[in-house]
Amino acid sequence: MLKSVYAMGGSTTPWQIPSMNYQGWDYAAMAPSALHDHNEPEAAGAIAWILYSAFKVTGNSKYRVGAELSMEYLNSLTSNPSYELQLPCGVYIAAKMNAELGTNYDINKMLNWCFNNDNIRSWGVMSGSNWGGYDVDGLIGEINSSIGYGGDYPFTMNTFELIGNLVPMIRYDSRFATAIGKWALNAANACRLFIRNIYRLQIRTRQVKYGLTNMILIPILLMNQCTSIIPRTAQ
Repeated sequence: MLKSVYAMGGSTTPWQIPSMNYQGWDYAAMAPSALHDHNEPEAAGAIAWILYSAFKVTGNSKYRVGAELSMEYLNSLTSNPSYELQLPCGVYIAAKMNAELGTNYDINKMLNWCFNNDNIRSWGVMSGSNWGGYDVDGLIGEINSSIGYGGDYPFTMNTFELIGNLVPMIRYDSRFATAIGKWALNAANACRLFIRNIYRLQIRTRQVKYGLTNMILIPILLMNQCTSIIPRTAQ
């Protein structure tokens, strides 16, 4: 992992931040992945998270330096780098590094990136959304998605992952405690809609053949705006 930061152009003599605008990285070849159809610069934050964690465990400053190089790349960006999962890791570790190292990464900018959908995938947080009388504010996914029937397209684990990074982040930067708390409350409320024992989701089912029989799957992994949510008591 550390070697890749330098293979991407990072340097300490002189100090030079790496270019991390790739979809994937081949760690065997130490080169960008041959498979490519979009870039995911948000991965710089995830790499910083791994390297700073390595520094905390080992005490070896080379990992801290690698984390700083990676985070400086993410911090230098002027447009939203979010694709799906990795940006919240960067926000968390940026706040932690600011608190522990005295760095000055722009947490406000990165937080706004997490919530806004001005990125390659129109990925962000549902806001002002009400489906059949049920609030879905706070869930994360594609906004006005072109997938399936269109509309908003939130995911369970993506919502949990954002909560899992941003809630502990306020330990290191309390300026955002009220805003994050309000969002997390709404997200937790909306997440109950994914649980089929509480709500029966009338959706287009998918049949997957396992060799013996066809099984109907009710995907509680995700919902989209065409989903009709019916309370269990109404069945």
